[in-house]
Amino acid sequence: IAQMEDIKRVFAYHGAEHKSINCYESGDELTVENVAKHSRIHARCGTNFMLIVLFTSVFVFSFFGRPPFLQRILIHLAIMPIVAGLSYELIRKAGQEDCHPIFKWLAKPGMFLQNLTTREPDEEMLEVAIRALQTVLHKDSEHPEQKKIVQFPKADTTA
Repeated sequence: IAQMEDIKRVFAYHGAEHKSINCYESGDELTVENVAKHSRIHARCGTNFMLIVLFTSVFVFSFFGRPPFLQRILIHLAIMPIVAGLSYELIRKAGQEDCHPIFKWLAKPGMFLQNLTTREPDEEMLEVAIRALQTVLHKDSEHPEQKKIVQFPKADTTA
């Protein structure tokens, strides 16, 4: 599937998204030249999140054995918000520069997976990613009363 032209294009836009957010988070000006220099791998990528949710689910749900189907569904529904929250916190922590090495280790599989789900974008894709990010930042600045500032320290986003 990853070799289909349409999918390659989607993966390149995914790479452009990561490059633009990495550029923004590093404090560099959002230009095609600056964005192109940044990594297409990002610690807080949804790909990372999904993989961590999968691993966390396997770990957490292993403690419940194999109850009857309906009971298993109810247990999963009740505990999935906890799994999602824990996974979110793991990925958030892994994106911080000063985190414990165990968090970096936990994020490594997702970082490597991004080598499959991102491609190097062309200049036009970088321009689209920059414009999209600028639009979001502009919309965000229009409503400062609703803005919740979450600072993410620069992350080591190399896989």
